[in-house]
Amino acid sequence: LDPRTTITGHIMRSRVSPLFALAACLVLLAALVAPCLSDCPHSCSGHGDCHHDECRCNDGWGGDDCSVADTPLESGEIYSDSLNTFTWHYYHIAVPFGTNALNVTVQQTSQYGDVDVFVQRGHFPTQRDNMVADETTANYISLEVPNPPPATYYIGLYGYWHVDYTLRVDVINGCAINCGAHGQCEAGECVCMDSWTGEQCDRYDRLVVSGNTVHDHVDNQEWKYYHIIVPENNVLAITLDGEGDGDVDLYLKHEEYPSFFNFDYLNGTIAPLSTLIVEEPQPGTWYLGCYGYRADSYDLTVELVHEATCVALCSGPSHGTCGASGTCRCANNFEGDYCETMTVPMALDTLYDGHVDQNTWNYYKFAVHSTNDVVVVVDQEESSEDCDVFVKEGSTPTRISYDYAELSYREQFNITIEDPSGSDWYVGVYGWTSCTYQVSITIPIECQCVGMHGQCRQGSDVCICNPGWTGPHCDENSMMIDNGSVYRDQSVTQYNWAYYTITTESTMLLVSMKEQETAGFLWLYVSLSGFPELDTFDARDKETNTDFHEVHLLFDTKERRRFYIGVYGNPFDIFGADPVPFSITAWSPPL
Repeated sequence: LDPRTTITGHIMRSRVSPLFALAACLVLLAALVAPCLSDCPHSCSGHGDCHHDECRCNDGWGGDDCSVADTPLESGEIYSDSLNTFTWHYYHIAVPFGTNALNVTVQQTSQYGDVDVFVQRGHFPTQRDNMVADETTANYISLEVPNPPPATYYIGLYGYWHVDYTLRVDVINGCAINCGAHGQCEAGECVCMDSWTGEQCDRYDRLVVSGNTVHDHVDNQEWKYYHIIVPENNVLAITLDGEGDGDVDLYLKHEEYPSFFNFDYLNGTIAPLSTLIVEEPQPGTWYLGCYGYRADSYDLTVELVHEATCVALCSGPSHGTCGASGTCRCANNFEGDYCETMTVPMALDTLYDGHVDQNTWNYYKFAVHSTNDVVVVVDQEESSEDCDVFVKEGSTPTRISYDYAELSYREQFNITIEDPSGSDWYVGVYGWTSCTYQVSITIPIECQCVGMHGQCRQGSDVCICNPGWTGPHCDENSMMIDNGSVYRDQSVTQYNWAYYTITTESTMLLVSMKEQETAGFLWLYVSLSGFPELDTFDARDKETNTDFHEVHLLFDTKERRRFYIGVYGNPFDIFGADPVPFSITAWSPPL
């Protein structure tokens, strides 16, 4: 052989083999040194792998260094384990969207021991960082997280004293009832589709809009409901127009779904066209029920027609009218928010119509160049109404600032203004209750005294009554009574007076009146300056919860005095025009 050939082959082997050996050594070295060079904490505690300086824990372990026992759970499964004193064991479970509740149950199985339970979302709980917890010494622990948001939930068990236990975690999903074809379960509750309602989304209920027509259909013996919100002062009009040979009945009820036996209005006609009109519906939600006595398609139209209301009816039709927006449109010669003020003076012997609601006013004015008295005449439309009238010189009157006033309950009454010449006089009609009236002014030509019971004052219609008579026309009789005598079987009707007089010389007077068949229908008044009125008296008893009424008057000196006593039929008299019987006595001791 050629020696060079042998040398050349040897040189080639020497050139290749060291490279492979070096590579093998490097791989071996990396495998041996890698654990020592890893940045993962505690090299993942032998319960996981380190990847890019982060531990990937094996099943059943958790924490940054895989040193924490963390067991995955299945809903409804029972897990048995034990804990040493002052140690933790963690579990976790995934809770999906729509979960109704997360329930955690721990049962101590050893005779002795104590386990505390903690729950947290998204990370391990601690004794201070948890959603719910039980740190009692109970052998049986049950915790609930209601409607938990979707996430991973961690359950931490801490051995306060060595203990054996079982653990069960239940993820409660879905709804307790079937949501049917018209709803879906969300967070344990049925969420209904549009136009469906009820716990199981099984009731058709559609909102209707005034003026819009709904086309729909009902099968045999099927209900379909609709509802509309009705504000105040509207007329509710409903029209149902069937298309075929069917029969659809229309039911209506306020604030409830109507049924066969529970409804406010019903149109059960067999004609294709059904209507319901409610002229004064209560405000709120009205429910319409369409029942298919025989299946049919139909057009349903609901309309709200607004009926505007204005304050005090704009003081009556002669003062103004109420516009659609609820604003008064005043007639000529009237102004104000509700046309309450007449802007031109009143003419003599002319009737003016008006209306006042409770606590509202109408105002008029006049100027008469005459030294004769002027009489303001008021005639109320109904005896049950009550207008009060106030008159003042130079400015509009109020209930506390006036020159003349009439506050009685009479249906017709007058106010006499003495010598009104040279001034502007203002008349205010006040509604003690809602009241429709006519008012006028006149200068009396002749005296209006009735019969021979009084005399007219010169140049005036004012009657000067004879003894024993009273009233604007001296037509109301009064009775003189004796001291200490009891007068039985007296009577008076509603809104009228029975008058008495007594003259005594004493320092006191006691007047007693007893209703014979009623209680609280009569009032007792006493005056020293003339026959009393509702606003003119010295003493009164207006109790309405008793049949006995009494008035005491005491004086410092013994003098001769005349007392005027009035018994009035008050507004609470339910007998109305029927006389109310009573007895009365007055006693004045010789003191």
